[in-house]
Amino acid sequence: MEFSGTTPPSSQKAGIRPLSFLLDDDGSLGEPIVLGVRPEDLTRTEPARAVVHQTLGRGLTGWVDHFGEGLPSVTISGHTGWRHNEVTGMDGAEAFSRLNQLLSHDFPAAKQAAIDRGSDPSAVKLIFADMLDDFVWSVVPMQFVLRRNKSSPLLYRYNIPLQAVSTSIDAPPISVP
Repeated sequence: MEFSGTTPPSSQKAGIRPLSFLLDDDGSLGEPIVLGVRPEDLTRTEPARAVVHQTLGRGLTGWVDHFGEGLPSVTISGHTGWRHNEVTGMDGAEAFSRLNQLLSHDFPAAKQAAIDRGSDPSAVKLIFADMLDDFVWSVVPMQFVLRRNKSSPLLYRYNIPLQAVSTSIDAPPISVP
């Protein structure tokens, strides 16, 4: 990720610098799902493809197999609000239902439909765009967790770990013989 400097963004409002999901079904774009309420927590992990081997001997030494950057991941958790949101045009329950439908049902169904029609399933992508932190990735949701709490019964809380499969969404798929 390239930060454009040390100055923070001028606004961090969800309507100005949104986080959103978009289903790209082999060039046919679905309607984007914008998170009207910014997540309470966003954790981004950028691993290295490295293995450290400890050597025999009296000193503490070793050597490293280093193969560069690994695929990043991001976990978002928060809630979808409870009243009507101007950004999304939905209340919290509707926003949660649409988010869950896209990540847990529509995306896997589009992958399966591509397989059933004999197309390449890698042409079906789920795009995650974070305009606040300035990155756009093709991701796979690893799970979708609903959390409810009796102290805030009107809120639908979510926890969504996302694994990036590509950090360059315009890259053509690799052809394998």
